Amino acid sequence: LPRLSSVNLESAVPYPTDKSIATAVEVCQCPPGYSGNSCESCWPRHRRVNGTVFGGICEPCQCFGHADSCDDVTAECLNCKDHTGGPYCNECLPGFYGDPTRGTSEDCQPCACPLNIPSNK
Repeated sequence: LPRLSSVNLESAVPYPTDKSIATAVEVCQCPPGYSGNSCESCWPRHRRVNGTVFGGICEPCQCFGHADSCDDVTAECLNCKDHTGGPYCNECLPGFYGDPTRGTSEDCQPCACPLNIPSNK
């Protein structure tokens, strides 16, 4: 799906101007979870539910603290850290064990067993 991003309002009049800064553009005070001049963006680690720029709801990503962002549409976590994986950083990577849903950087620890044995993968 195409996404709208990096939109700027340079002028609030329907004709060309001298490109000076528009001083009469209002800036909203956004509720928690929202940012931008018109509250059109979500905070980091949040995503927009309902997929519309104006009208969707920003809610926290469910990445258990193991990712800094998630996909706006699918809610899947992007770039899981701390040896986690899966769509919501809710699984330990092969060679690691633990419970990544606890939400700490130490959730997935290295396995002590050699990985060349199929049952240890």
